[in-house]
Amino acid sequence: PLTGWRLFSTVRGPTLPGWEAVVVADDGSEAAVPFDRTGRGFRGALHVLQDFPRTPQAQRQAVCRTWASAARQVGVDVRAVRIYRTVSTVSLKTSPPTTVKVRRLHTACSP
Repeated sequence: PLTGWRLFSTVRGPTLPGWEAVVVADDGSEAAVPFDRTGRGFRGALHVLQDFPRTPQAQRQAVCRTWASAARQVGVDVRAVRIYRTVSTVSLKTSPPTTVKVRRLHTACSP
């Protein structure tokens, strides 16, 4: 199907920009937002993250609160949500093939 054409039509180099959404526990530790356990409605989270730079601050805060609430519903301790902008290196000669090299805080909220 042509719906995945963009995945194969884009030239990729040795670095890969990306996003990371994490929940912060009361002890300060971070863990990935458990999108795999929060239900089908959260499967488009990557698309939401990619639009964060253009999203108004109030809407970003609402997204953070929604993700925090969903994480709590599956038993995750959440004090805050943080969104990081990442740059990873990509190499077929290493394991794992992708390694995060730069991680900058983009958005933080306390739901």
